[in-house]
Amino acid sequence: METNAVVNTPVTKKGNAYLTLIGTWAGWLFDALDAGIFSFVIMAIAKTFKVGLNDVVSTVAWFLLATGIGGYLLGNISDRIGRKKNASLICIGLRIRYFGVWICT
Repeated sequence: METNAVVNTPVTKKGNAYLTLIGTWAGWLFDALDAGIFSFVIMAIAKTFKVGLNDVVSTVAWFLLATGIGGYLLGNISDRIGRKKNASLICIGLRIRYFGVWICT
């Protein structure tokens, strides 16, 4: 692969750059989907679980706050140890969480 002497970055074909852009956009879209869908179903959640709207809104606010903090912290960790190792740690953490949910239900 050639490198550009000015910025010392690999030169890629234009089609690959568009595929990368589309892939990153799709990842962002689906990541934001779970955070944005609450506004559509918030009333149904309150009715299903027989709680007040304030409780549901508070839970969603905490979720969004935790999402931002987690993204910041895990982003810094992945910059230090690498994305592959960080992804492995996240998968292990999710398995522990899902195991805990399974135990509690």
